[in-house]
Amino acid sequence: TGPQPCIALQLLFPSKGYRERSPAVEEDDKLKDGKIFYLEQVSSLPNACGTISLIHGISNNMKSLNVSEDSIIGKFVASQKDKPKKEIGEALSAFEPIRSVHNSLVEEGQTKAKSNEERVGFHFLSLFESDGYVVELDGAYRDTPVRHAKIAEGQTFLQAAAAVIKTKFIGDSADVNFALTAITPVPAE
Repeated sequence: TGPQPCIALQLLFPSKGYRERSPAVEEDDKLKDGKIFYLEQVSSLPNACGTISLIHGISNNMKSLNVSEDSIIGKFVASQKDKPKKEIGEALSAFEPIRSVHNSLVEEGQTKAKSNEERVGFHFLSLFESDGYVVELDGAYRDTPVRHAKIAEGQTFLQAAAAVIKTKFIGDSADVNFALTAITPVPAE
């Protein structure tokens, strides 16, 4: 089952051949209403897909997560609302409060950090619910948010997202190098 309520997921998966396996997706007019905060991973922010995935998951669920507008991410999202995805990515690259946290966590990692020029072989993206659908946000490989599956009546977001992950990302792969992190609200005390 997993943690409930789960409001977003970060999926880490092997990225070799991903662009070729994932056909281009046309922009969905239903996702153009400004409700989705989406940013592009720009060249000045290489190997930052984990941070971008986390920003996507949090920024699209700020109310559910009780994120303050005065927080670092709250200030960033407010300053970039309704801007084009590339402009938001460039702003993130220059936004020192998030950039410094990102860089400090990269240095703390359990493995040696890759240089900005090295390919890492794995990729993070975010999945969350929007208007009853599982939506994928991938600022590096996708030009637009991707609406996958309608969440059926009686089905949780986590159940619907797990089915999308199994079909779209794992498929018949023999690779076992996948990881999933759930974003859940802090339980009321």
